[in-house]
Amino acid sequence: MTLRISAIIPTYQRAHDLEDYLFPSLEKQAPPLAEVLVVDDTEGEEVKSVCQLWRERFAAVGSPLRYVANPPPRSAARARNLGASMSIGDVLLFLDSDIELEPGYLRAMASLLEGQGDIAGAQGFITNWGEEPLAKRFMEGYGGPGSLKHRVAATLARSLLGAMVPSRNSCRLFEYPVILESPIDCE
Repeated sequence: MTLRISAIIPTYQRAHDLEDYLFPSLEKQAPPLAEVLVVDDTEGEEVKSVCQLWRERFAAVGSPLRYVANPPPRSAARARNLGASMSIGDVLLFLDSDIELEPGYLRAMASLLEGQGDIAGAQGFITNWGEEPLAKRFMEGYGGPGSLKHRVAATLARSLLGAMVPSRNSCRLFEYPVILESPIDCE
């Protein structure tokens, strides 16, 4: 059985990011998504307009695009829940509106999840943490993830620099698995 994957994208004033980064990267994914569902918290029409421009392009690759205005009270969590309640997919792919997927991301996720009834969630490789060069330079001298020295430095970096600090085989809050060698259990 081929999994039907629904991409659920909560957004707030991110028309530019959708148009320039996320939508082009989704359009190139294979297999195509069962649907692209944008749940918008923006009060204006910018995001809706971008979705209307992209609707035909997504239809051409077999991924219908649906736009939904999130009713008040608005929040990203409510947008995700609304999208989940409206989705048609076997798998829900929650994406932030300001990201860009690497080619082959969807194929890798589908391959991981096919026939795996015991997987409740999966995460792809996050590369944008390197955009914080100050945090990266700060962490370079404090040992590897898991050491006491690294944990203390990571805590300081998060509180002082607002940084997402890379870790190995971890899924704790604010520690994204930059290097994941095998499936792991999460708290």
